[in-house]
Amino acid sequence: MNRSVKRRGDSGGASATFRPIGSKLVGEVLRASARLEASRNALLSGFGMTGPRLRLLKTIRRRREPRTVSQLARAIGVSRQTLQETVRDLVAVGFLNLENNAFHRRAPIVVLTAAGGECLHRLLLVERRWIADLTRGFDEKLLAQTEWVVRCLRERLTD
Repeated sequence: MNRSVKRRGDSGGASATFRPIGSKLVGEVLRASARLEASRNALLSGFGMTGPRLRLLKTIRRRREPRTVSQLARAIGVSRQTLQETVRDLVAVGFLNLENNAFHRRAPIVVLTAAGGECLHRLLLVERRWIADLTRGFDEKLLAQTEWVVRCLRERLTD
């Protein structure tokens, strides 16, 4: 069976040929993604943390310049409203502070607190051990090739 499919962004011309291994790969990536997310959430729940909360803390730490909720939402790729709720939760537990913004009265700057930085440091250590355990026994070259293929798939799906 030789079914043709068009990739998103193709403007016409020859379509790609269906390959069963491609279907198997996509299926495995979807199943792995679901299990990875569940495993990571279980790991994070011991710290009262979720994946979105950790992603926000990492983004704030990585981005050295001050950011508002809207700027962080754009950087992460979520709506401002969704991120605002996460920010409120992390302010409530003392991991983030909202500081006055000299350029915009109604858009405070989101800042990582010392407690938030300490929690993030502990979480990163736990996450690194989890990743090391998960990838143990795989050749470095094979991991790099797999990462490249998955990244290419993700980029093809990005608008």
